[in-house]
Amino acid sequence: MGVIDVSPPEEVFEHLVETQLAHSGISVGKMFASRVLKVTGSVFAMVVKGRLVVKLPKERVEEPLRSGLVEPFDPGHRKPSKEWVAVAAIAS
Repeated sequence: MGVIDVSPPEEVFEHLVETQLAHSGISVGKMFASRVLKVTGSVFAMVVKGRLVVKLPKERVEEPLRSGLVEPFDPGHRKPSKEWVAVAAIAS
């Protein structure tokens, strides 16, 4: 089995920033002193405690959770957010 190169979440986030800013309504902002990506003013991606966290539509959350590609994201309330997930690892 080969070695999987895993990109750091911050690097993946910066790539998202570069690619998504070309789209209408996308902007970069700050939340809790961290950079975030927004669409029409609402946050949809950020790095939290070294993990890439993204917001998905409710109907699209279950499949990546079942696949193990993402984990439920708990912002610290001891209750995972329904639409927010943390990406487990990103292979480059």
